[in-house]
Amino acid sequence: MTNFRTPPAPPDPLDELKERLDCYAGRIRETTVRECGTLSDPRVLALLVPRLNDWVPQVRDAAREAMMSLVERMPTAALLAILPGVQHLLNAGRTDHRAWVDAYEKTMIRVTGMPALLQGVQDADCRLARASFHLLRRHGMCTPAELVGAIGRNWNDVMLAVQGVRLCMQLPPDQRNALCRKALGSPFSSVRALALQAMLETDNAESLAAAHAALLDFNGSVRAVAKPFMARHGVDLRDFYRNAARRPNQNALQVRTALAGLASLRDPADLAFMQSFTNHGSKSVRAEALLAWLQHAPGDKDDIALAALMDASRTVRKLSLYLVCRQGAYMPMALVRARLAATGDAAMLAAFGERLGSS
Repeated sequence: MTNFRTPPAPPDPLDELKERLDCYAGRIRETTVRECGTLSDPRVLALLVPRLNDWVPQVRDAAREAMMSLVERMPTAALLAILPGVQHLLNAGRTDHRAWVDAYEKTMIRVTGMPALLQGVQDADCRLARASFHLLRRHGMCTPAELVGAIGRNWNDVMLAVQGVRLCMQLPPDQRNALCRKALGSPFSSVRALALQAMLETDNAESLAAAHAALLDFNGSVRAVAKPFMARHGVDLRDFYRNAARRPNQNALQVRTALAGLASLRDPADLAFMQSFTNHGSKSVRAEALLAWLQHAPGDKDDIALAALMDASRTVRKLSLYLVCRQGAYMPMALVRARLAATGDAAMLAAFGERLGSS
């Protein structure tokens, strides 16, 4: 019976090219770089990028010439794929690449065209999207509205969203607010805060509604932007947050946010109200209430630590350890030992023992 063996796959010529491009001998690298400049395989672009910052000047020069030759005949997708690597040269310390990167990008804009680059800003690969954005912005090839609009699906990329919101400030109020509304849905608090600041530049019903919603943003920096704006419009912030915390059917996060917002106002008259939430059904709300109590009355730290230690939830009890270790609260070790022994929490008892001593 005849055995038929599958013939081995032919070697990939790019493997041999890569070996020579990585060779220690500068003349071999230079010769190989020049050879790459004559090829039509898009994969050579990625092989050439490291040689643009080669330690031998002649190799760098050859790589620059090769890349400028290839950009004229390579597909747009391949050119966009290496754009982050090309722009990284602006941070290189071996030599100043700025003039060459500028010339390369201008050639790339001419070859690929604006629509392809605007589409690149929406790419799922955030490195490619950022590189396309920086290229368009650096060369002033489109209006701020076009550039911000191109961010599209990438409002959740923190760098692009922050840059986009800053560009929004250059737009007329109607365009600015329409784009900032998208940014207000970002998961990043820095983006939401900037977007809200931009919207509040215009004092109208839309900005008032945005600020009102932001009073219950779960991040304090966003709430800090909204609070003075709403106060200027006559909103009683204490009343707002107290009502929000007591509102029926509020989930734990909403109650915690309302308590944090109220605590930030630092009004002593709210202390008893916040203490009432130390008996709430949600452990996260109880912990937030204890922190709000601490914020209003740091001198009560011993009582707050004791209240935390006696809580049924380990999550809240951990706050007592924080208060002892970080805030200098005092609790007798005998009391700590008795309580944690009753809960069976040997790990926390050991942590207290390290801090307070086992005696």
